[in-house]
Amino acid sequence: MGRHESTDPGKQHRDATSEGVSSVPREMGHQPVALKQISGFRDKVTYTFQQDDEVGCIHFDAMRDEIFFNGHNVKNIELTEKHWALLEDFSRKLKQEKKLRSAPYSRALKHLYQMQGKRHPNHPLDK
Repeated sequence: MGRHESTDPGKQHRDATSEGVSSVPREMGHQPVALKQISGFRDKVTYTFQQDDEVGCIHFDAMRDEIFFNGHNVKNIELTEKHWALLEDFSRKLKQEKKLRSAPYSRALKHLYQMQGKRHPNHPLDK
């Protein structure tokens, strides 16, 4: 049996929603919806977005001063240009949110650039 061929209708719903799309299997004609959302609570902020055919997320924990990409600490993964673009996109979106503080994330992102030996896009020498 395939992923969405279970005889248990409740299981079908759980499988599909855990993919972040909806409860309608793709083979039934459902197409994913573009998704970009920021949510915050206390000292944590999460950016959820569509990445290829999946849902991805960037999570920032201000108390720990750490950034996570799809559940993995970015300090422990090799970041591609696509990762960097999404991290910057989160920074831009966070700055647009009036209720959320963007400075702690911006500092953590600049520190990540330094740790990885990359120049931050807003570096004074690039202007």
